[in-house]
Amino acid sequence: MRTCFIKNGLAVGIILLLFGVAVQPAFAINIKSSNDSILNNELDYNELVEYIVQIVRTDEIIENKVFLTEEEVNNLESLFEKIRIDLDNSKSEKETIQIYNDAAESLKNFGILPEDISIDEIKQLITGSNRDLNNIRFKNEMGDGFENRLCFVAGKSTSTFLLGYSLLITVLYWIPFLAVSSIFEFIRYIFHISEDSILDRILTAFQLIFYLPFLPLWPLTILSLLQLFDKIPEFLGGIIILGVLGYSSGHVPAEGWINTMGLNGKQNYIGNFYGQIGIIPFFLVHWYLGITGFTGVNILNTKTYELFYLGFALHVKIDSSPKV
Repeated sequence: MRTCFIKNGLAVGIILLLFGVAVQPAFAINIKSSNDSILNNELDYNELVEYIVQIVRTDEIIENKVFLTEEEVNNLESLFEKIRIDLDNSKSEKETIQIYNDAAESLKNFGILPEDISIDEIKQLITGSNRDLNNIRFKNEMGDGFENRLCFVAGKSTSTFLLGYSLLITVLYWIPFLAVSSIFEFIRYIFHISEDSILDRILTAFQLIFYLPFLPLWPLTILSLLQLFDKIPEFLGGIIILGVLGYSSGHVPAEGWINTMGLNGKQNYIGNFYGQIGIIPFFLVHWYLGITGFTGVNILNTKTYELFYLGFALHVKIDSSPKV
């Protein structure tokens, strides 16, 4: 009885974790396709570089995997650098929008974007033109340093990745249950406690007691995230982590460049930086949250683990030191 209960609980937890990845809305990740034409030719697979392309909508993430030759990689990296230079030289919002639209056309022509997503939708996502910004609540005050709201954001950096909000909530909710189950199963294994014995039933009773404090974790998690991200509308889109703090590695900054233009004007930065909106704890790692409410395009080089991001965000805040 006890084993069945525990296994069912674990199964539900794992299913919900997978559910958080596979089901719309808000956090779905649908893996679309890969460029089979390259994989089916005579090139050595080991010579190809895999890129993961994410189209981030307000309610889902569409993922597309492609494999590029060394020449194509160089051309794509040159395109990223051209976008950076053009944005550095832009002097107005109109020029920035044109650069974004041209970048969308170039990425589409490069053949790495999903074929079933129109170029018009890509342009809307990266410029925020598909969002009713007038109804989005936000704090008007902004402090000193690199911070922007309702802004175009582009960048290319290491130690950078995107999360869906509901997936994050699901993970935070089920980790305690899985951890408690693992601890009690370990105790049974160490002390060779047989199933349905008196000790087993006593241990099961204690296990249920340990579960009780975690029952209200779901609403508390939502409330804590609402406080962290200021307002509910900032849940539209995705969040981007910029820099991490590891138990053994210490502080690992995002390294690269980032460019924004929004309510706080135009801001560019090159070097090492950390997200400053908040810190998300995850086991022995802390994630530095740097961008919220993001829609647009993410392109990850799985060889260098550099992420290129081009889109529109509700809030961007970074600093050269991890002082959140």
